Order: sequence, then C-alpha cells, then structure tokens
Amino acid sequence: MSPGPLSPAERRDWLRLARAETVGPVTFSHLIRRYGAAAAAIEAIPELARRGGRAEALRVPSLAAAEAELEAGERLGARLIAACEPDFPPLVSGVVRPPRLIWLRCKSLIASS
Repeated sequence: MSPGPLSPAERRDWLRLARAETVGPVTFSHLIRRYGAAAAAIEAIPELARRGGRAEALRVPSLAAAEAELEAGERLGARLIAACEPDFPPLVSGVVRPPRLIWLRCKSLIASS
C-alpha cells in the first residue's frame, strides 16, 4: 500500500486486520505487503490458518464491531491514524515494530481568556 490517506472502508479494514487474532505489527505488515490491502488479507486469513495447521478459524472482528469501535472513538474526539498516512506521528514510526494504527485525541492547548 502506498503512503496516503485511507478511505473510510480501508480504515475499517485496517482496524479489523489489526484486531484479528494472532496478527501483530509484523504479521500485519507482511499481510499488507503480500495482499496489497487489508480487505484481501482478511479474506486470505482462513486459508492461511488452515495451511498453518490451525483446526479452528482465527477470530477477525466483524464489520459491525469495527464500525462500532470507530464510532466510539469519534464520539470521544479521537482519530484512528494508520502508519501509511501523513499524520502518523514520526516518533511512533521510529520505534521497533511500531503499531500499524494509533488512536489520537488532542485537547486544545489554548487557554480561554
């Protein structure tokens, strides 16, 4: 995936993939590189798990669960920012195995007169 803002559907899919069982930052990055998009990676997860010898399916949050989390964040005044987006904090990008998504909530620093 090239750097740039995510569409609302892409942001939802990134959240679902990031919240999927056993998918950490490294696996997330590998899946995005291999499949090009979070939606395609989510579709591939059942087959990957089966080939890996897993008997039961990996849990991936539903569309409704991801939408609910996004709405809850918005109600709190937070924004979910992906690592590929220009607003992703550079200091977070510099850590070893940075998160692929981060919730940010900024309070105004302007004091009222």
